[in-house]
Amino acid sequence: MGIFKAFSAAARGAMEDQWLEAFSCDALPAETLVQRGVRMQSDRSANQGSDNVISAGSVILVPDGACAIVTEMGEIIALYETPGEHKFTGEKARGIFGGGGVKGVLRDVGERFSYGGDVPIVQRVYFVNTKEILNNPFELESTVRLYDSGTKLDMDARVSAGGTYSYRITDPVLFYKNVSGNVRGTFSRRELHEQMDAEFASAFMPVLAAVCADGVRPYELGAHLEQVACAAQSACSAKWKEIRGIEMFSLAIGSLTVAPEDAQIVKQTQQAKALTDPALAAGTLTAAQADAMRTAAGNPAGTSLAAVLLAGAAKPSLWCCSCGKWTRGNFCEHCGKARK
Repeated sequence: MGIFKAFSAAARGAMEDQWLEAFSCDALPAETLVQRGVRMQSDRSANQGSDNVISAGSVILVPDGACAIVTEMGEIIALYETPGEHKFTGEKARGIFGGGGVKGVLRDVGERFSYGGDVPIVQRVYFVNTKEILNNPFELESTVRLYDSGTKLDMDARVSAGGTYSYRITDPVLFYKNVSGNVRGTFSRRELHEQMDAEFASAFMPVLAAVCADGVRPYELGAHLEQVACAAQSACSAKWKEIRGIEMFSLAIGSLTVAPEDAQIVKQTQQAKALTDPALAAGTLTAAQADAMRTAAGNPAGTSLAAVLLAGAAKPSLWCCSCGKWTRGNFCEHCGKARK
């Protein structure tokens, strides 16, 4: 009874898998890096064969921005990188329509019978997204050296960087082997980005520190954006390409700023340095006195004091005699007393 059941299952399965298949997928969105191919089948189709068998001669339709990988027993046996229709030329399932003829069918039945009627083949199609994966934002904070040649200030400061990067899968086979593997349905970029963001930070921070190692004034950071971006992109691409088949396509740094408290230290140091110049110091003192007199003049209680200060500023040779009168010269013009 078991032998009859196995033979019946083997014969029925072999005949059902004689039909040719067509595999395709819709345009892959940016969120999907790998998607398993689906056999195109309508309600009218008589093809009820196994999902894990691809008959020789079947068609694989590759959309723009993707490539197709065919695996057999877990091993990659075909790669289709150009868009369009591709004919599969496998050797495992060569039936009537695949060029194997009746002998191919009988061979298939015998092989299935030895496995109790089940098919001993696992063949699958995977579509890999080869488009540019855009809009991967990043925000980083690092400690770098800031050196102000004008004030000789040399300090460690916190710098914040933000921007976005994009990447592409340039080696689909390596990506499949090392990253996605034999996924059931889809492999999303969310599954990869936490790791990639950490590796990007590890590459970006040393690059920024190296740029600032010889001393960079705070206002000069913006002039190094392109230099930092190119170096970080090169470092990430080299690593990602080697281990995952991914290359960073572009990197844009939107901001590179010094922490407010560190920027304030730089500003205060620059102001203190400016006051060591006698001319600048005198000018600063004069401006401060003028501000004080304007403040006093605006206060009713300080009007007389402001008048005296203004008078003294306008007539440096005036002095106040003990008789209460303002006069000039060495003797009072009103009482004749000598200037003390």
